[in-house]
Amino acid sequence: MNLSVQPILAELRGLYDVSERNTLARFWAYKRLMIDGPEILPLGDFSPMGQRQPEYLDALIAMDAETLAGTYASEIKAELNDIQADYRLMLVVADQPNNGWTQRWLTDAAWRFGSEKVPQQTPECRWITVQLWTHVPPLPAYLHSQCRSAVMRAVWRMAHGLWLDCSPAPEQHPHAVGEPRGQ
Repeated sequence: MNLSVQPILAELRGLYDVSERNTLARFWAYKRLMIDGPEILPLGDFSPMGQRQPEYLDALIAMDAETLAGTYASEIKAELNDIQADYRLMLVVADQPNNGWTQRWLTDAAWRFGSEKVPQQTPECRWITVQLWTHVPPLPAYLHSQCRSAVMRAVWRMAHGLWLDCSPAPEQHPHAVGEPRGQ
């Protein structure tokens, strides 16, 4: 398995320097970042208008979260050396403002179960989006758990396809939370 981290945090943070909150200039900068580059980036539920994201992004950048994610990816990759796939991780910050656009539990379920939240996957370009929520402190342990569960979920999905119902969830769950494989 090849597993790398796609740096994006500095660019996401830069969106907040474009203009004042809730302006079209910032929205269009976000759109350019997401879809006008050489490839479509799976930024998912990141909101360029969020109030808590700048501070959270600053904290992630200060703790060098993308380098940490690379370290965690190396650990995970060693466990999954029998998997033949190339994946790129991307850290994305999501906010839960008054249970509005990104209500945590519904958004999380859509990422886990729904096909509309999974970016186009080809053997050359498999993305894993690691969602980090602003209401959870940006600590290394949180980053590690989210990286691990996102990778295990993606590997499971590659092997079994999209979930049509919740019946396979218990089968996949132990791997995502770090219990020993095969138990």
